[in-house]
Amino acid sequence: YFIQSNLSEVAMSQIRYPVILITVAAVVFVMYGFVAGLFTLLNIPPNPCQMTYMFQMPQYIPVPVADSPSSKYSLFVYGEGAYAESLKEGQFSGIPVLFLPGNAGCYKQVRSLASMSYRMFYDLHKAHHFNYFTVDFKEELSGLYGGLLYSQSDFVVAAIRSIRSLYTHPTKVILIGHSMGGLVARSVFLHPDFDEDSVDIVLTLSTPHNTPPFNFEWNIHSFYGLVWHHLNFEWSIHSFYGLVYLASFQLRVEYTLLFRVSKFGNIPSKAITCINGQF
Repeated sequence: YFIQSNLSEVAMSQIRYPVILITVAAVVFVMYGFVAGLFTLLNIPPNPCQMTYMFQMPQYIPVPVADSPSSKYSLFVYGEGAYAESLKEGQFSGIPVLFLPGNAGCYKQVRSLASMSYRMFYDLHKAHHFNYFTVDFKEELSGLYGGLLYSQSDFVVAAIRSIRSLYTHPTKVILIGHSMGGLVARSVFLHPDFDEDSVDIVLTLSTPHNTPPFNFEWNIHSFYGLVWHHLNFEWSIHSFYGLVYLASFQLRVEYTLLFRVSKFGNIPSKAITCINGQF
């Protein structure tokens, strides 16, 4: 009995020490996370962005897409008040802008851009205004599965054709892509049915251009590879576009004209970096 008791105490002590170490490690880990989180909260940079307000009821007017490759996606144009009524009557006279939401993004995110743009045109009596279109990707998780990026790209190409058909004069579309939508905006130039004269400016907001947010799926890895290969080696000298990156709360804008290697030789890219949002 004495030997058995001693063995039990030895066994309990062998179990007790690892449990104590694990508990101490867990407490230290939690405290470290708490301190790191508190430090992050106390050092958040101020947000210089101002709230946008609507002065009239926002409306998202459906726009039919001819030869649409997917029935699950939809195209809308944003309008307010009398301006929305003119759009319903087919009066498109501005510069078309197409907004592409990102991973789990909603097409109604275009409201801030479109409403503020319309308000500036109305208040400042500008000569030109923008017609903001937006695509409903059904809030798909395109950042997790690359197959969705391919289907979204196909639909965007068809949407661009339909948008241009609404105008009585030749026009080009400005693409604005948020998050993964920025990558989709760049990918349309790879599509065999895409007209390179239909887009000349691509604006991306917080788009992960270099690597996927979750690089554990083959389709998304392949999609990134195709986009970067086209960007670096297959750009036509006769068709260039402006590519603008916006990221974080720092109002630092990088504007880059991207050209492609052709038989005429290498044309160096031209980069203009601006501070405080001023070109």
